[in-house]
Amino acid sequence: MATHTLALPEVDLVYDVAGPLPPTGGRPPLLLVGQPMTAEGFDALAGHLADRTVVTYDPRGLGRSSVRRDGRVDLTPQDQATDLHALIAALDAGPVDVFASSGGAVTALALVTANPGDVVTLVAVVIELVGVLAIGTLSLLRPADFPEPTVWSEFGIGYGFVPVVLPVLGLLWLRGKS
Repeated sequence: MATHTLALPEVDLVYDVAGPLPPTGGRPPLLLVGQPMTAEGFDALAGHLADRTVVTYDPRGLGRSSVRRDGRVDLTPQDQATDLHALIAALDAGPVDVFASSGGAVTALALVTANPGDVVTLVAVVIELVGVLAIGTLSLLRPADFPEPTVWSEFGIGYGFVPVVLPVLGLLWLRGKS
């Protein structure tokens, strides 16, 4: 794995690349995005994707990218998306596949909204999968604790199970692409 620093006007963005750039085999790099998580949070997942060129990074204000020159402490999805756009350009490997989790999914959605040409495929998995599994299970085991249905009750039955199915499909898609 190679570690790089991308000097941006407001922050030095530190990122890691595992695999060749440009990637071999015609597949785009896979960018893993999480928040408020640094690159090391994806170490286990990246280890299962050895046949892909995987890029991880420490978002602005976090981990190795914590020194900011702009004096701000806020973390907006738009600023984070601007950072990702610059990172993708620095890779010089064309558009990327993105797997984003939690707050990183919000950042990735901001990225594709502002720069749709940067991304081939986006899988956005938010922490709601944990919530839907926990609340879904509890709502079945202790229905008296849930007198009013929620989007996660009974694993999203009132919503066609979409809250549980979509994140699982995203994870399966990612696994199938590896």
